Amino acid sequence: MSNALAADQNFMNPSTFSWRGRIGRQRFLATLLIANFGGGLLGALLLEAGDAGALLAIVLSVFMLLATVFAYMKRCRDAGISPWWTLVVVIPLASLILFIVLLWRGSEPLPDESAPGTPRP
Repeated sequence: MSNALAADQNFMNPSTFSWRGRIGRQRFLATLLIANFGGGLLGALLLEAGDAGALLAIVLSVFMLLATVFAYMKRCRDAGISPWWTLVVVIPLASLILFIVLLWRGSEPLPDESAPGTPRP
Protein backbone atom coordinates (compact mmCIF):
# COMPACT_ATOMS: atom_id res chain seq x y z
CA MET A 1 0.00 0.00 0.00
CA SER A 2 1.43 3.36 -0.98
CA ASN A 3 1.99 6.10 1.58
CA ALA A 4 -0.51 8.40 -0.15
CA LEU A 5 -3.23 5.74 -0.05
CA ALA A 6 -2.50 4.98 3.60
CA ALA A 7 -2.68 8.70 4.44
CA ASP A 8 -6.07 9.00 2.67
CA GLN A 9 -7.47 6.02 4.56
CA ASN A 10 -6.26 7.43 7.90
CA PHE A 11 -7.86 10.76 7.00
CA MET A 12 -11.27 9.25 6.32
CA ASN A 13 -11.21 6.50 8.99
CA PRO A 14 -9.42 8.00 11.97
CA SER A 15 -9.19 6.55 15.43
CA THR A 16 -11.88 7.52 17.93
CA PHE A 17 -9.18 9.08 20.11
CA SER A 18 -7.65 11.23 17.38
CA TRP A 19 -8.53 14.81 16.48
CA ARG A 20 -7.40 14.34 12.86
CA GLY A 21 -9.59 13.39 9.96
CA ARG A 22 -13.31 13.61 9.28
CA ILE A 23 -16.40 11.65 10.22
CA GLY A 24 -19.87 11.66 8.73
CA ARG A 25 -23.17 12.31 10.46
CA GLN A 26 -23.94 8.68 11.28
CA ARG A 27 -20.55 7.95 12.81
CA PHE A 28 -20.71 11.24 14.73
CA LEU A 29 -24.08 10.36 16.23
CA ALA A 30 -23.00 6.78 16.99
CA THR A 31 -19.81 7.99 18.69
CA LEU A 32 -21.74 10.41 20.88
CA LEU A 33 -24.37 7.85 21.82
CA ILE A 34 -21.84 5.17 22.72
CA ALA A 35 -19.48 7.52 24.55
CA ASN A 36 -22.12 9.35 26.56
CA PHE A 37 -24.85 6.83 27.27
CA GLY A 38 -22.80 3.64 27.31
CA GLY A 39 -19.97 5.24 29.22
CA GLY A 40 -22.40 6.92 31.59
CA LEU A 41 -24.09 3.63 32.45
CA LEU A 42 -20.77 1.89 32.96
CA GLY A 43 -19.55 4.81 35.09
CA ALA A 44 -22.67 4.65 37.27
CA LEU A 45 -22.11 0.93 37.83
CA LEU A 46 -18.46 1.55 38.70
CA LEU A 47 -19.41 4.19 41.27
CA GLU A 48 -21.35 1.53 43.16
CA ALA A 49 -18.17 -0.59 43.45
CA GLY A 50 -16.51 1.61 46.08
CA ASP A 51 -13.28 3.62 45.96
CA ALA A 52 -11.59 1.60 43.21
CA GLY A 53 -14.74 1.83 41.13
CA ALA A 54 -14.89 5.59 41.64
CA LEU A 55 -11.32 5.95 40.39
CA LEU A 56 -12.13 3.84 37.33
CA ALA A 57 -15.27 5.94 36.75
CA ILE A 58 -13.14 9.12 36.73
CA VAL A 59 -10.70 7.60 34.22
CA LEU A 60 -13.64 6.44 32.08
CA SER A 61 -15.18 9.91 32.12
CA VAL A 62 -11.93 11.43 30.83
CA PHE A 63 -11.96 9.00 27.89
CA MET A 64 -15.64 9.76 27.24
CA LEU A 65 -14.89 13.48 27.22
CA LEU A 66 -11.97 13.03 24.80
CA ALA A 67 -14.03 10.87 22.43
CA THR A 68 -16.83 13.46 22.46
CA VAL A 69 -14.55 16.46 21.85
CA PHE A 70 -12.64 14.66 19.08
CA ALA A 71 -15.92 13.60 17.41
CA TYR A 72 -17.09 17.23 17.40
CA MET A 73 -13.77 18.39 15.94
CA LYS A 74 -13.81 15.80 13.15
CA ARG A 75 -17.47 16.43 12.33
CA CYS A 76 -16.89 20.19 12.18
CA ARG A 77 -14.04 19.60 9.74
CA ASP A 78 -16.22 17.28 7.63
CA ALA A 79 -19.08 19.80 7.53
CA GLY A 80 -16.77 22.60 6.41
CA ILE A 81 -16.86 24.41 9.76
CA SER A 82 -13.77 25.40 11.72
CA PRO A 83 -12.91 22.80 14.41
CA TRP A 84 -12.54 25.72 16.83
CA TRP A 85 -16.36 25.72 17.07
CA THR A 86 -15.89 22.71 19.36
CA LEU A 87 -15.19 25.22 22.14
CA VAL A 88 -18.90 26.10 22.03
CA VAL A 89 -19.68 22.68 23.54
CA VAL A 90 -19.14 24.07 27.06
CA ILE A 91 -22.09 26.49 26.63
CA PRO A 92 -25.33 24.50 27.10
CA LEU A 93 -27.70 26.11 24.56
CA ALA A 94 -24.94 26.80 22.04
CA SER A 95 -23.85 23.17 22.34
CA LEU A 96 -27.34 21.99 21.42
CA ILE A 97 -27.43 24.34 18.43
CA LEU A 98 -24.01 23.13 17.23
CA PHE A 99 -25.13 19.51 17.63
CA ILE A 100 -28.23 20.13 15.49
CA VAL A 101 -26.21 22.01 12.85
CA LEU A 102 -23.65 19.21 12.63
CA LEU A 103 -26.37 16.59 12.22
CA TRP A 104 -28.23 18.69 9.65
CA ARG A 105 -25.28 19.87 7.55
CA GLY A 106 -23.90 17.52 4.91
CA SER A 107 -20.27 16.70 4.27
CA GLU A 108 -18.06 18.97 2.23
CA PRO A 109 -16.50 17.20 -0.75
CA LEU A 110 -12.83 16.28 -0.60
CA PRO A 111 -10.59 18.38 -2.84
CA ASP A 112 -10.24 17.04 -6.37
CA GLU A 113 -6.83 15.39 -6.61
CA SER A 114 -6.65 15.92 -10.38
CA ALA A 115 -6.87 19.71 -10.12
CA PRO A 116 -3.45 21.38 -10.22
CA GLY A 117 -2.37 23.09 -7.04
CA THR A 118 -4.98 21.35 -4.88
CA PRO A 119 -3.50 20.58 -1.46
CA ARG A 120 -3.87 17.04 -0.18
CA PRO A 121 -5.64 16.51 3.16
